[in-house]
Amino acid sequence: MTNRSILRAATALTATGALGLGLLAGPPAGASPRTAAPSSPPTTTATYEPTWDSVNQHVASPEWFKDAKFGIYWHWGAFTTPQYGHEWYGREMYVNGSGINNHHRATYGDPQTEWGYEKFIDGGVDKAGNHVQFKPVLKSEGGKFDPDEWARLFKQAGARFGGPVAEHHDGYSMWDSEVNEWNSADRGPKLDLLKIFAEAIRKQDMKLLVAMHHSFNYNGFFRFVAPQSDPSLRKLYGQLPREEADQLWFDKQKEVIDQSQPDIIWNDFGLDSPGYCHGDPGRAPSTSSSASTSWPTTSTRPSSGARRW
Repeated sequence: MTNRSILRAATALTATGALGLGLLAGPPAGASPRTAAPSSPPTTTATYEPTWDSVNQHVASPEWFKDAKFGIYWHWGAFTTPQYGHEWYGREMYVNGSGINNHHRATYGDPQTEWGYEKFIDGGVDKAGNHVQFKPVLKSEGGKFDPDEWARLFKQAGARFGGPVAEHHDGYSMWDSEVNEWNSADRGPKLDLLKIFAEAIRKQDMKLLVAMHHSFNYNGFFRFVAPQSDPSLRKLYGQLPREEADQLWFDKQKEVIDQSQPDIIWNDFGLDSPGYCHGDPGRAPSTSSSASTSWPTTSTRPSSGARRW
């Protein structure tokens, strides 16, 4: 992978943008709205209670963040394996008649019956007889994947903070997870990619940003996938009962914080919405399993790969 291609794959954002988007999730449904200003002067030594009034005592952002101005994070994972379309490949491959769906059928087979998204993780053979799998090999082990090169490039570009999307909407955790068997340490490359990238970023004296996009996994991303009978596949495709899915969201969040100790953690999408995006109603919150849900057969996601922000 060239320096130019790495930069193209990375998403740059200003410090102000990172902070604002990180707060989009807001309080959960039914919670009291955030107050306009803290009732007492902000402090960095307070003990916090599980209330919004208490959390609002926190200083909005540390000085280093105000000074950083520029950071980079990147989308990279199983969805990049087909090297076609965009990072929503895992969703669009199930949308009948879409460009990605047509490509997938011609290259791999029917996504519902022959080649589901899980095969990009566990591996499979495409129609041309090629083994296909998300399985980067470290340069130190004879491969081409060099996370230190990535971090050096980002530092040279002027970034003061950076880091990976630790989990995209696809349900595949890029760390050594105990709560999700669909993780990069156990399946695919057999690497704790979050740990590897965190170490590389910190070697460059940069602050670590970790992005978590996993709430949309069960709020609409895989809404075109047929109901799964296998419990593990139901987890991957966001088809768990709502209460169980919410707990999994929390458990993943806690693992990432405990394991990587990020300086910034940004959550994409909120839990108190159906994952609305580009006119797509997504999946409304439910207390029952999606196994009994009928999904629409069309998508309004632009096939050009236009960004949602």
